[in-house]
Amino acid sequence: MAVRLLARAEESGDAKKVQAAERKVQAAERKVERAERKVEKAKKEVEKAERKVERAKKEVKEAKASGRTKESEASGIKDDSDATAFIQELVNAKPKDLGEGVQVFDLKECLPARPYDLSGRKLLTRNTTRQAWKATFELMKDGTERVAMLGIPGIGKSRSLALGLWHLVSGHRPDWIKEPEAIVFEAREGGFVFVFTNKDGWKGQSLPIGKWDASDCEHLRNSDNWYLVDTYGKATTYKLPAKTVKACSPDREHYTDFVKSGGACVYVEAWKKAELELAYVHFAQPPVDKDTVLRRFQDVGGNLRALLDDDGSFQKYLQDQEVQAADWKGLQPAFGHVLLTKLFTYVTVDGKIGTAQVISPKAAEVIADKHYDKLADLWTKNDPRSRCWFKDFLGPLLTCSWFPKKFDAYHITDKNSIGKANWERTPCDSLVIDAGLQLLRCDTKDIFERKWSQAVKNGSLEKCLLQSPEQYLGVDYLLGLNHGISTTTGPKHSIAKSFLEKLRDIFQHCKGQYSFTLSFFTTGDPTKFAPESGQEFRAFMEMARGPNKVFKNVHVQVVQVPKTRNSMEKV
Repeated sequence: MAVRLLARAEESGDAKKVQAAERKVQAAERKVERAERKVEKAKKEVEKAERKVERAKKEVKEAKASGRTKESEASGIKDDSDATAFIQELVNAKPKDLGEGVQVFDLKECLPARPYDLSGRKLLTRNTTRQAWKATFELMKDGTERVAMLGIPGIGKSRSLALGLWHLVSGHRPDWIKEPEAIVFEAREGGFVFVFTNKDGWKGQSLPIGKWDASDCEHLRNSDNWYLVDTYGKATTYKLPAKTVKACSPDREHYTDFVKSGGACVYVEAWKKAELELAYVHFAQPPVDKDTVLRRFQDVGGNLRALLDDDGSFQKYLQDQEVQAADWKGLQPAFGHVLLTKLFTYVTVDGKIGTAQVISPKAAEVIADKHYDKLADLWTKNDPRSRCWFKDFLGPLLTCSWFPKKFDAYHITDKNSIGKANWERTPCDSLVIDAGLQLLRCDTKDIFERKWSQAVKNGSLEKCLLQSPEQYLGVDYLLGLNHGISTTTGPKHSIAKSFLEKLRDIFQHCKGQYSFTLSFFTTGDPTKFAPESGQEFRAFMEMARGPNKVFKNVHVQVVQVPKTRNSMEKV
């Protein structure tokens, strides 16, 4: 405005007006200068305020950090370089296949607590441990909050928790599982708790378990975090928001309350003989040689701790096995789901459903020796598990010294060639079992059929009674390379088509050289037993007829096991 007045005054030529206009311009310029100084002052005040805000933020951050440090110092948790080295190595670890479902992580570090530091740096996993973790993830996806990982003591459940760690930190986990910010690992037997946190890489901290309170741990209030518990004794495991997995024995006191209202169990099997043969070289300085381990397997089954024990401890284990077997009242629950862990183990198809199985031929023999009459009664009950128990015990009985080696047998024929079968059962030559047979359990279908095929090529099973794996269709045992045994507790039993196809395959290269006998061992009346259908029976008979016959003859017979110990024929 002052500038425009000055311009008009100059145009008019009036000197007074020009001077007045110039004074107004100068006054306006002084106002602008004063305003600019105020703006500069305001900017400085803003900058000063911003610096105060930054200092305040820094002080808050430092205060929080100081508070966490004081809290950590008060609880005893400290940075643990060994735990950090272990978790960082696990992030990039890769398993190596050894065969038969066994894998090894050849690690240089281990969890710095007992018993992990005693069992070596190498992390061995098996089909059953990987299956247990797969089942755990599936259950949790469907809403399960807590999982108890059950298995007999001494099979490596503690080490299997490290497999869970690997899944969680390496990225080998289902897509629905978020990368956790923290994983808490309670190594109760070793007396330490490890806290693994993920910020700019995984880091490990630890504290003595006596100073630990899980209910006060902020990490365990986050449902995206994980809580892994290696149980020892009967200490309580709290039900917290974090996803919780605890490895424990089948003692119900260890897990019953834990799985109530939102929990579930998964199952880990004992070691199999084929797994032991491949894994032995990776065990950390075992005190006994491999041959001793495999011999002991017949006595105690797949309890790795017992298999690798010194002689004194192993003999004590066998004595404890005898003691557990003596009390039938104590044994009875084991035929359900409560395990006497020196005599029974779990078997599982998918990790989610576990059933009890006698852990070894020796354990079965010891139980049968003390309670044969009660077992025979158990086998005849109308229960889906009765045939399984009968099958599990028959092999050990046939190979032990006190069980009969000679049985009355009945030859089975079908008097009709077509239509409905007309069964006839006639006494035939007694079935005689050779003394001194060794029971050889086969863990998988491939192992069983490979050993059978090799026996046919060699012309002998070489004094072995070969046991087929769980759920193998056709035969439960091979008494000879051309003599199969199938167990039954009912009045009928099938002759599986897949078994006939396997017979044709195995004996293809030696057609006509052998006959084949199929013996049904039953707990019932042999004069009332029959194959499931005439069609199945005739298909078996056809294997010894016509131009494509495989055998010179085929023979089906039925044999009854003794109902009581007193009724057994003296050998």
